Amino acid sequence: MRQIIVIGLFCSLMLGCGKAYRTEQEAQLFLDSLTALLEPLERQAMQTYWEAATQNSDSLFEQYSQLEIRKSEIFSNPVAFQKIRHFHETAFRDHLLNRQVAIAYNEFRSNLADTSVLHDIARQYAVLSREYNQFQRMLDGVRVSPGRLREINATSSDPVLRQKAWEASKALGKVIEADFRKQVTLLNQLAHSSGFRNYYEMRLILQEEEPAEIEAVIEQFHTLAQPHYTTVKQQLDSILCGRFHIRADQLQPWHYLEPYMRGTSLISAVNPDDYYRNQDVIATARRFFNGMGFNVDEILQRSDLGERDNKYRAAFTIDISHNGTAQIMATIHNDESGMRSILHELGHAIHFQSLNYELPYLLLDVPYPAHSSKDKIYVNKELPYLLRNDAQMLIFEGVAAFFQDLTLNPNWVQQMFGWSDAQREEFRANTTFLNRLMKLSYLNYVQVLSRFEKALYENPDQDLNRLWWDYVGKYQQIRRPANRNQPDWAANYHLLLLPLYYHNYIMGDLFAAQLANAIAQDQKVTLDQLRYLDNPRIGHFLREKILSRGKLEPWNEQIEKATGEKLNPRYFIEQL
Repeated sequence: MRQIIVIGLFCSLMLGCGKAYRTEQEAQLFLDSLTALLEPLERQAMQTYWEAATQNSDSLFEQYSQLEIRKSEIFSNPVAFQKIRHFHETAFRDHLLNRQVAIAYNEFRSNLADTSVLHDIARQYAVLSREYNQFQRMLDGVRVSPGRLREINATSSDPVLRQKAWEASKALGKVIEADFRKQVTLLNQLAHSSGFRNYYEMRLILQEEEPAEIEAVIEQFHTLAQPHYTTVKQQLDSILCGRFHIRADQLQPWHYLEPYMRGTSLISAVNPDDYYRNQDVIATARRFFNGMGFNVDEILQRSDLGERDNKYRAAFTIDISHNGTAQIMATIHNDESGMRSILHELGHAIHFQSLNYELPYLLLDVPYPAHSSKDKIYVNKELPYLLRNDAQMLIFEGVAAFFQDLTLNPNWVQQMFGWSDAQREEFRANTTFLNRLMKLSYLNYVQVLSRFEKALYENPDQDLNRLWWDYVGKYQQIRRPANRNQPDWAANYHLLLLPLYYHNYIMGDLFAAQLANAIAQDQKVTLDQLRYLDNPRIGHFLREKILSRGKLEPWNEQIEKATGEKLNPRYFIEQL
């Protein structure tokens, strides 16, 4: 009897294993077919986007929009969704297969709406992009560039001119508000179709970012950082009152620097730009990254970094072929901002360069570029395409933030420019307050954007003009101009064209500080002792712990594996 039972159990087990094996084969075949559709389409879309940005071409942006519609149609197929849902409910023994299924399942869930809604979203995105890029800012009846408005904000002591420039920078909001609201409505419709309360909830969850967890980290950061911000804000207010000969209660938004400003003669006798004016910042960045073991020469050759008319305004990095051949769109000048920008974008570029290009496409088997030898692309050749697409966004931004923050790091600057200890300490004395002020001012501005955006998608019909200034007052501690009731919120690039992304900058900056600490610990030195120049150990740490891993794990697991603990804001506070 026992023998019959054992034989029966063995047969059941073998039948179960056979069924599981067939399901695993079916899942892999499904993912391979999906990859075969996505890979050439995404390559074409990225190439079109690059050409559209290079030429600032409406027709090419429209072509890009149509390619994105075709991509959304792939993920909106109801029969395919039923298959991927079945695979998602199956626990496979193969971790890579499970991760690919999870990534694909989230993509399908984000495209469950009626095809007409997906088409409307893509078209509306094209409308917003065109309106943003073609909007003409006027100052005293004369068209001015965004760069000119930033220059006035950074340097002018004329409060009347500053106010006019500030109002010109916000004028886009009134023009674009109606189309912006339409896009919010469409995105919420998309979320409702997928069973979510709103687009905020859907976007974060499908990016494997639990809203409550993200909000808790941001709130923890706010609690720890706000006393420091209040202190430097009071110092700033005192400087501005002296500059404009007014009382603190008379300060208006146009008296303050833009959150992106890194320090100017308006608030300091020393401008960090002065340290970079006689430097070739692109050559400096090349030397730094190559010294870590990343060969960025071909990345820079492929990139569009010069000043020219009709150029796309935003800086970005793109990997058109998903094979590590990244290229950068930016306008780089020899100043601190230019140094910061090229370090940030190269931080993205080496992430593409170092991804594991034999991870399945959702986590690519894509050949090396014909013109590049293996030793010039630092890839772990084991990840599938769907896991290679890019890293978790907050980690992606965190690596870039780690590099960009070096521009005001006295040790990095000393090593890169060959300064004496006395020059290093002079730099430290001249930039410490500015660095603290600009970093905290920027992240408090990001808090305004991220918290506003959450509220926007939760209730788009509320008084958004008032809500915006309520958040500005609470987090930036800047008062609303008397009787102002304009959609100033709608003039923000990221809210328009990269929705629900800004929280990644807060999380990314926190991760950058934690990453810097982990790198120093790995080399058994303090941060002040860390050698940046010609130190391939930094590159090795980054590749092994972060850059090559794509989406092998969710972001919180990846951070813990790389640094030894979950994301912790205390490192950012300590490094202030």
